[in-house]
Amino acid sequence: MFELKDRFHDFNWILKLSYLADIFNNLNGLNIGLQGSTITIFQVRDKTEGMIKKLKLWIQRLDSGVFDQFPFMTNFIQMSGGNVPKEILGVIKSHLEQLHLQLRKYFPVPDERDLWIRNPFAEVVPTNLSLTPQEEDSLAELSTDSSLKLQFSQLQLTDFWLDVMNGYPELSKKALQCLMVIPTTYLCETAFSHLTYLKSKLRSTWNLRVT
Repeated sequence: MFELKDRFHDFNWILKLSYLADIFNNLNGLNIGLQGSTITIFQVRDKTEGMIKKLKLWIQRLDSGVFDQFPFMTNFIQMSGGNVPKEILGVIKSHLEQLHLQLRKYFPVPDERDLWIRNPFAEVVPTNLSLTPQEEDSLAELSTDSSLKLQFSQLQLTDFWLDVMNGYPELSKKALQCLMVIPTTYLCETAFSHLTYLKSKLRSTWNLRVT
């Protein structure tokens, strides 16, 4: 006998389950967005900041009784014709708040002092860039070079800073130190997957030879 069969007739249980399906769907989307061999620390910041801001919006909407951000949960409510009990609403809100706090703990507010790396041609450059006076002069020179600006629009960020290494070595080194930080485990995961594939392939080939 299936021990949890009665749960499928429990409105509150299915309501919480549908909410969790929505949350995990969003977190999976965030995780997929962070995958890729060319992902940089700036892209990771953008996507995590977007999720953190959405969580704040969702918490505010709960207070207004809006659940559109949770399609599975909304669909279940409409199909069942029920209402969300206050105690369940409190559980969901508490979970969102904790999730927001945990994400902010692991992903602090981005430091804008390295935005020059992301776009050295920005019209408004933040102060306190943690650059030496000589590096600031180099950045000013680089930012007014129209040919480099065109090059910047055509290359990946890391490739651009590698390309200007000869002309602006100090700026390039400082930019690459930031960009070469591995922001996700994607490269490690793909390397292990490739290794597993090779081992399985070689083992299969060896078994065929033996037989």
